[in-house]
Amino acid sequence: MGYVLSFICLFGVLILAACAGYTPVFDRGTNLVVEGEMATLSVSPLPRSLDEELKRLPRTVTTLVLDSEGGGPLPLAAATVIHRRDMTTIVRRRCRGGCALLFQAGTTRLLGRDAVLVYRLDRHGDINAYGLPDMDRNEAGDLIASMYYAYGLHPEIIRRAQSGPIELRGQQAVDLGAATRWGGLE
Repeated sequence: MGYVLSFICLFGVLILAACAGYTPVFDRGTNLVVEGEMATLSVSPLPRSLDEELKRLPRTVTTLVLDSEGGGPLPLAAATVIHRRDMTTIVRRRCRGGCALLFQAGTTRLLGRDAVLVYRLDRHGDINAYGLPDMDRNEAGDLIASMYYAYGLHPEIIRRAQSGPIELRGQQAVDLGAATRWGGLE
C-alpha cells in the first residue's frame, strides 16, 4: 500500500508540474532532479514556495539533484527543509547563489567531477537578490552566513564570499566543507 501511495503522490506532483511549465524528473522514485533558475523551481501550479513543495514530497524522495545558475530570491526555508529531512544533495555541473545554499543544506553533499559551486554573500548587491526585503543587507548577509556556517561551510569561504563570488571545485570543495565527496557521479 505504501508503494501505491508513493506512486500516486509522485504522479500527482508530475501532473501539477507539467501544468506549471516546469518538469521535475524523478529517478527511481528517490531523486528529484531540478534545473533552471531558482525562481522557476516550482513543482506546482499553485503559488507555493519551494519549501512548501519539498514538504509535500513523499519520504521516498531522499536526494535533490541540482543544476542552476541561481536567480530569484534565496530559498532559505527550502534549505531548512532539506537539512531537516537529512536529504542528500548532488551537483553534476553547476550551482550558484540560491542553488549553492540548497546544496550546502544537504546532509550528504556530492559534487560531480567537473562541477562548479559558486558562493556569494556580497553585501553591496541588490537586497532583493537575497529574497529578504524586510532586512537590510548586513542583517540578510549575517543570516545567510550563519546558515552556511551551520551547514558546514568553512568560515574562510564565508568571509571571502562577502567580498564577491567564490568558486569551488573538486577536492578543494571537500577540504573546505562545501562537499562531502566529489567525482564518480557521471
